[in-house]
Parts: sequence; C-alpha cells; structure tokens
Amino acid sequence: MKLKTLFLISLVAIACLSLATFVQAPRPFRGFSMSIQPDLIEAMPGDSVTVNGSIFNFGMYWISDLNLTAKGLPDDFNVEIVPQHFDQLKIIREWNPIQGLYRVPETFLIKIQVPANAAGVFAVNVIGQEYQSWKKLSNSTSFVLRITSTPKISISDIQVPEKVVEFQSFNISFTVNNEGVTDQSVTLTIDAPEDWNVSPDVLTSTVKTNSSEKFQFGITPTNTSGEISAVLEYPFKQTIMNMTKRGPYLIPTTPEIPTIEVPTGLSTWASSTVAFAQENPIVVIVSIVVIAIIVWYFASTYRFYLRRKKPEEVKKETKKQIELPATEVTSTLQ
Repeated sequence: MKLKTLFLISLVAIACLSLATFVQAPRPFRGFSMSIQPDLIEAMPGDSVTVNGSIFNFGMYWISDLNLTAKGLPDDFNVEIVPQHFDQLKIIREWNPIQGLYRVPETFLIKIQVPANAAGVFAVNVIGQEYQSWKKLSNSTSFVLRITSTPKISISDIQVPEKVVEFQSFNISFTVNNEGVTDQSVTLTIDAPEDWNVSPDVLTSTVKTNSSEKFQFGITPTNTSGEISAVLEYPFKQTIMNMTKRGPYLIPTTPEIPTIEVPTGLSTWASSTVAFAQENPIVVIVSIVVIAIIVWYFASTYRFYLRRKKPEEVKKETKKQIELPATEVTSTLQ
C-alpha cells in the first residue's frame, strides 16, 4: 500500500513537472547566442590581449560542427580563438538553491597580439557558424578594440607680464604640446594664491596629435605675493593623470598715483583758444580778416595824419627863420 502511494505521488510530480515544462514558451529545436564582456578593450602597441567570450545553447538539442571567426582587425594583428571549433555545443546545466536548475554557456577566449606600430580604434565582429543542420545557424557579437599609447603631453611657454600691479587684471598664457600618436583630451586650471581671481575656472579641449594649442587665463591679483602654476589633467587607461608646470613667483606692486598738472592762466587761455579754433574754423578766419581790416584802417589813418602834420611844421620853421634876421637889423640901427 505504501509503495503504491509513493508510486502515485511520483507520477503526479512527474506529471506536474511535465505540464510546467509544456506551459512555458516553447524552445526552438536549435539556437545559440554569443556575448563578450566587456565590450570595450583597451591595449597599447605591442600588448597581448585576451578577450573573454561565451556562447549559450538555448535550443532543445545540441549543436554540432560550430566554428568561431573574428573579423575587423588588420592582417598584421595576430588573432587566435580558443576553442575555435565545437564538435558539440552542449546544453550544460547547473543548480543552486535560488535559481534551481538552469543552463550555463560554454566559454571561449580570443587572444590578440597587437603590433608595435598599431594605432586607432577597431570594431571586431565575432561570428559563430554551424554546418550540420540544414538551417546553417549563425549568430554574432562584437566588441571595440582601442589602441592607446603612452601620452606625450607637455606644457611650455608660460607667459606673464614683467610687472604685476595690485588689483589690475593681467593674462597668463601657455602652450600644451601633444607629441603622441592619438588625440588627447585635456583639462586645464591655474594654481594661484587663494585670494586672487582666476577666469575662467577651468578650460577643456582636445589637442590633436603632433600639434600644439595655446591657452589663456585672466588673473586679478591682490596685494598678496605668490607663485602661479599651470595644472593639466588627462585620461589614460581609465585613470586621470595630472601634470603641473610651475610659473614665476609674482610680487604685485602698488599702483602709481598720477601727477595732475594745474594749468596757468596763459596756458588755459591758449588751450581754450586752440580748442575754439578747432571747433569753429570759419569764425576764426572771419575774425582774423576783420582784425586785419581794422589794423589796416588805423595804420592808413595814422600815415595820413603824419602827412598833414609835416607842411605845418615847415611853415613855422620858415617863419622863424625870416623873423630872426629882422630883429638883428633893428638892433644894428639903434
């Protein structure tokens, strides 16, 4: 009796499991998917890179005669897939208390030898192709291989004024040089005394390969002395690198008080006359002509007066000369 009861319970459990299996979405007879993690791989020229991939059989049957290939890299890249061929892509199951029974994928490796002179970014396509079934199933996945090189970044030509005056703005400029094989994004700031004002706070740009770019900041100093430095940050292999170029030690000077010249009366009259003449040239010309006419008139009148005066003086002198001998004669007769 107990055996029959146990047998019946087993049959019910098997039936329930079978029913649950058929109630789920039907699985295809054959099918697989592929993935690579991470999908961005960075390497330097001359590096050996290993990429992890997986291939998952989600069908009802094993898949036979499956090949893997990788496309998208230049011919001078040495590429090896391990394993490159699956005689049987099996259905592999594992179990844990949380998930219960579940499927796990097969794994493969892609080993890449990067040439010493490589540069650039490459989209690599990994293709799986089976050859046994009449459907000739295929699927693919991809990743990006970015070749980076050690950045060759430098700062040069820091230029500041020879004289810095308190609370008077000045410019500081410098040049960023990129001698690397790839373009380099940079972030720039200025390290100055805390009470100095720097504008802008941050500059960002991308310096092209084998080129230089000039950057400029505006600074307003106080009466505090201090050193100015240019600080450069750039990303490299998911790390932020930094570089500091020290500039000169600056001592702001007190601004000079300008001397104000107090104009005298003559200089004021002269400057006002010149200003009036510049603003009213026609009035000045007419005034000069009128003055010239007045001077000519008085000069002519004076000359005319002199000409009239001379004959009267001659007459008086002649009369005196005549009268004088008559007096002498009279005196002789007496």
